[in-house]
Amino acid sequence: MSGYYSDGRGRGQQKRDNSSAQRGSYSSGNGRRNTYYEEDRYAQSASRGRYSTSGRGGNNRRKKKKNNFLPMLLLVVLLAVGVFAGVKYFQNRKAEEEQQAQIKLEQEQQAAAEQQRQQEDAVLGSDTIYEGVSINGIALGGMTRQQATEAVEQSLGLAEHSLTLQYNDQTFQVSLMTGSDLASVIDQAYQVGRDGTREENLAKIEEIKTQPVEFTVEAGYSLPDMTEVLNSCAQAINRKAKNATVTGFNVKDSSFTYEDGQNGLEVNQEATQAAAQAAVDAGNYDGTVTITVTETTPEMDKATLKSKFKRLATFTTTTTSNSNRNTNIRLCAQAISGVVVQPGEEFSVNTLTGQRTAAKGYKDATVIKNGVYVQEPGGGVCQVSSTLFNAVVRAGLKISERHNHTIVSSYVPIGEDAAVDYPNKDFKFINNSEGPVAVVMTFDESNKKLKASVYGIPILKDGIKLDLTSEVTQTIPIPDPTYTEDPTLEYGQEVTVTTGLEGKKVTTYLITKQDGKQISKEVLHKSNYPKRTPVIAINSKATPTESTIPEETGSTGDNTGGSTGGDTTGGDSGNNGGFDIPEE
Repeated sequence: MSGYYSDGRGRGQQKRDNSSAQRGSYSSGNGRRNTYYEEDRYAQSASRGRYSTSGRGGNNRRKKKKNNFLPMLLLVVLLAVGVFAGVKYFQNRKAEEEQQAQIKLEQEQQAAAEQQRQQEDAVLGSDTIYEGVSINGIALGGMTRQQATEAVEQSLGLAEHSLTLQYNDQTFQVSLMTGSDLASVIDQAYQVGRDGTREENLAKIEEIKTQPVEFTVEAGYSLPDMTEVLNSCAQAINRKAKNATVTGFNVKDSSFTYEDGQNGLEVNQEATQAAAQAAVDAGNYDGTVTITVTETTPEMDKATLKSKFKRLATFTTTTTSNSNRNTNIRLCAQAISGVVVQPGEEFSVNTLTGQRTAAKGYKDATVIKNGVYVQEPGGGVCQVSSTLFNAVVRAGLKISERHNHTIVSSYVPIGEDAAVDYPNKDFKFINNSEGPVAVVMTFDESNKKLKASVYGIPILKDGIKLDLTSEVTQTIPIPDPTYTEDPTLEYGQEVTVTTGLEGKKVTTYLITKQDGKQISKEVLHKSNYPKRTPVIAINSKATPTESTIPEETGSTGDNTGGSTGGDTTGGDSGNNGGFDIPEE
């Protein structure tokens, strides 16, 4: 090294500058000495003559040794960092593996716990008796309640038994229950391990495997619920007591026939069940028990009925001399007379007579159809229904159907008629009394008297009488006539085909009297009798003849008056009214 610098400092400096220049690309930031800074220091030292050639070499060697330490230090640091990083890596790796192992362990524990819970749920949800439970030494573990019941019953040797309930020739069976307390004991056995909390039940189920639970049942029989069978007995045996009644009327001797009452029957259900229980308690499991039946007496026997049965009301009307009409009245009266209406029953004229036909003997007589007189079988029967209506009302019975005629009748006061027309119009009443009601009708054809009588137990109190009165509330004038052509008539001739009638509206009142004094007046019903337009026949196309031409003497008014003053009309009207009593 000293030889290198002996040729003079200038060359050595140049070399140093060159080498410094070569090293000038390194910066102080890489951990090495800054060469540019060294060159400045060297130049300054040379100018001051502080450095010699010989002394410079030893300092340079020491400097070089110092500069070689830095890379080694750097290497050591790098090695230390690498070792640290490796240790840290392996530490993290181990921690991660431990964490994964912990997660897996927890999952396995959760799965095991879930499996355990499912097994416990299956045990708790079982519908069988748990192992360790027994009845009378019979192990019931794994059995349903039904299976356990059958097993215990078989061990007890219980047979089927039934009691017979009997009344006369009627019998009813009652199957006995086996094992007087078996059902309740089975329930107790089933509830073992089910009455506590989840944890308590599981513990109990495990406990009874080593510490069994034993129940005891005594063999025996008991009655079931007998409500249904006792109701069946009552339905078949019970009957209401029947009062004595009137069965008919003997027209020949005008006497009634009576039928005595009948006792009622009623099953005593409490007494019958007590008798059945006594049979079971006595061990009579297949015996016969007599049904306890109580007799009830009727409220009215025959003697009482005879003493109370009397005529309630009567009403009489006058007929005509028309033989056909009277025949119809007699037939209708005979069909009705003697009928007995029991309490609550409804009387009907149309039901009793049926359709009034020639086959039944009814004759043609005048009836009214749509306001026109026609001849039909049964004309006149409305007088029968109207006469009976008046008697029924005065007896205090309830009227359920009544109709007025379209033309005012002459045999009863206006508003007090009752028209019948099979099958459209009927007269009906209901027996609202406590006993039977009998209808008796008599017809004295020679005296033209029709009488209706009603018999029964009095509805009205003593001293009370009923009557009717009617008032015309409105009168409607006769309409103007209408004319119809009749080519057979002569000029100026007029013939009344249908007479005109006033319309009337009528209110009928029910009068109540006590000891002859009126105490009330009530509207019973209202009737409407329609007006009727007169119909007159003429021949408008006829021409006058010489005999009909008026003379010039001025006597026209006399002739007109003589021919049309009402004689013809009056005669025709009289002919129309010549029917004794026009009826519907």
